[in-house]
Amino acid sequence: MASVSGSTKRSNATASPVERDNKRMRTSADDVEAGAVNEAVSDEQLPSEIESASSVPPTSDVNEVNQPICATLVCGRRPVWAMKRQGLCDAQPYFKAFEGGLYSKDNIVTGLYISKYSEPRDFLGRNVLITCVGGNRDVKAGTRSDKMPRNTSMVRNSIGLPVSIVIGNQHPKFKDLNFGPHVPQNAAFVELGTFRIIDVWKEIVQPEGINDPYPVWKIKLHTIRTDLKPWYWIDEQVLDDTTSQDKLISHTQTASQVAPIAKEDNKQLCEEQECSVCGKASLKVFANAPWVCLEDECSEFFKHNGNHLDQDSSDGEGLRYAESFLNKAERYHGIMKGLPKEIPQMFQPLSISTALNGSQYGTEKELRGGFTCPSCGCCNSQVYWDYNECGNCRCTQELTPRPYPMDKIEKETRVENRRLQKKVGSNYDGTTINMVNSHVTKFTKTADNGSKLFIYMIQGGGKLVGTLVLERPTESLKKSHCGADDLLDTIQNEGAKMMFRRNPSRCPGSSSELLTRHYQSNWGVQYDFGVRPIPSVPFTEAPDVVLKSLAQLTDAGKRALDHSQMIALKNKYALVDGSTLMKQYEPYNELLALAYRETDAIGWHDDGEKQVKGVISTASLGSPGTMELCMKKARDKPILKLHVRHGDVVTMCDTRLQAHTEHRVGVTGVRRYAVTSRTIDIDYYKDPKRAQKLGTSVQQLEASGSFPVRARDFSYGNTTLGI
Repeated sequence: MASVSGSTKRSNATASPVERDNKRMRTSADDVEAGAVNEAVSDEQLPSEIESASSVPPTSDVNEVNQPICATLVCGRRPVWAMKRQGLCDAQPYFKAFEGGLYSKDNIVTGLYISKYSEPRDFLGRNVLITCVGGNRDVKAGTRSDKMPRNTSMVRNSIGLPVSIVIGNQHPKFKDLNFGPHVPQNAAFVELGTFRIIDVWKEIVQPEGINDPYPVWKIKLHTIRTDLKPWYWIDEQVLDDTTSQDKLISHTQTASQVAPIAKEDNKQLCEEQECSVCGKASLKVFANAPWVCLEDECSEFFKHNGNHLDQDSSDGEGLRYAESFLNKAERYHGIMKGLPKEIPQMFQPLSISTALNGSQYGTEKELRGGFTCPSCGCCNSQVYWDYNECGNCRCTQELTPRPYPMDKIEKETRVENRRLQKKVGSNYDGTTINMVNSHVTKFTKTADNGSKLFIYMIQGGGKLVGTLVLERPTESLKKSHCGADDLLDTIQNEGAKMMFRRNPSRCPGSSSELLTRHYQSNWGVQYDFGVRPIPSVPFTEAPDVVLKSLAQLTDAGKRALDHSQMIALKNKYALVDGSTLMKQYEPYNELLALAYRETDAIGWHDDGEKQVKGVISTASLGSPGTMELCMKKARDKPILKLHVRHGDVVTMCDTRLQAHTEHRVGVTGVRRYAVTSRTIDIDYYKDPKRAQKLGTSVQQLEASGSFPVRARDFSYGNTTLGI
């Protein structure tokens, strides 16, 4: 069972002091429909508006703060909020759109996001919300195209169903809502709660400063409980009359009537009229303008006396929705779906990495999501490998994955190998899935230690740009001291010492920040890569498994370079300009450790930073995976694809290989680790500006790459560290 501590911040969450601040007439049917909505979540089933929902059964051993029942929160859960969009998307199932304003599943809309891109007459009232179907926007021109947005059909298919609404801090009305103690000032995304989609239609708008009007598709939503007010609503916003609707917030229509939609409101007439051209009826949606046809394919669409309806009405104010239209609780044309028995809310209980009966190990794809802090309601991504930490209040939840058994790894490997044998055919060698002969020539060798070497000579423009060598050790080598089994067991049983965490891969520090899918930690000399340098821990402070890994990688790296050089000389390969292939091996002084969950991957990239020298070795531990290589600017045409297994070591030789190619890695099992070593050129950082970027000095970098005396205890093959 997970345990959560309040304000305790894990001491091993960051690397050390060197760490930096590292998207018609109304009929009786209306009365029936409105009643049905409220009865679906009636007071007979739920506490009253002022009663706390203390009867909600606990879902973890943590005391969660509950919320009184209100118009949009009908399950007794508090509203959630987030500082980062990825945290919001990771922590709950209803809105997972990292970009855009709509999220759907199985052609049903489950979440909508409203923010700064509003349109005239977008409306946020007490129990009514009107927004637009997103898409087709020309941001530079400030207009939209005439085409129907592709999401419109999904909205139509969802009419009558509940949808979670999230508001962004750039929304014109965000600062006018009363979030109270539930939401801190640093919130960028806030759950308003659950609404019901009532209808969707097309109209014409013309924002101030835009020369030509353009079409938009509007969505009308009601709160789930229309007899109660939402948790964020301030009754002091009541206005005297409907002519004042647009005075609270410019450009966005606001509430003319903040009282609940009561039964007497349902008896108001919502006028309709039949179009003389298309013969179809439309509602009169505006209080201060004549009726217009809303059939989007009709030649008289949105026209009065042959001209498009003026955006300024006869009373000198902007077009204003009729109160009877806003309060109409049924779809005008077509069938309206009924509410489900369970109304969703975004708040999710804390996840437990080990499922019931211990049948899961913590890195399965269904367990990869984020979490909602039970203390403050903040939505968070999972940043650390072995625990959750709220980015707001810093409460923590232990979440160490269970060791993934070797028998399951071996089964995954057998299954994947059989699949590849069937796919590739009789030429499958257990490693090479695909190879483009015009760019790649393969050699196979048996090393002195019994390992099998697959040596791929990579060519571009008729010259050798580098080599890629996959070493597959024998079973006895994998079980030896500092062998693959030893490394895997140590990493899994002492995972916290590895300090694995996800780091920003895009827009670091912003609300749009995205994290890497995999987890990382860096050891030895700092490796400056990505959008923000990640901290590194000196080898003297590294756990033993880091030094063990270095021993194995050093042994394999030397061997890969030796065989690459011999083949290049024997076969008289012409080397590309600037090649470093024939240079002497230089000891590794850096190690980057990665941890992958099921479905994790690293996309196309190279390791061509100027400070990285020519030989790079990676040991694969745990579940099988794939590695692909492509020429630069040809990602759609990989030239080499390999099956990598537990114990395999892949070495890339020559800096020109990084200059001419890119590679990517995927996982085909539940858990995989990779340890990669490089040689960082410390002289590169003698330029003060470069060292300053890392927040360190040349002397500190040199010290970080020095081995402790205990490193001599770790040897593999012909290599002993420190000797």
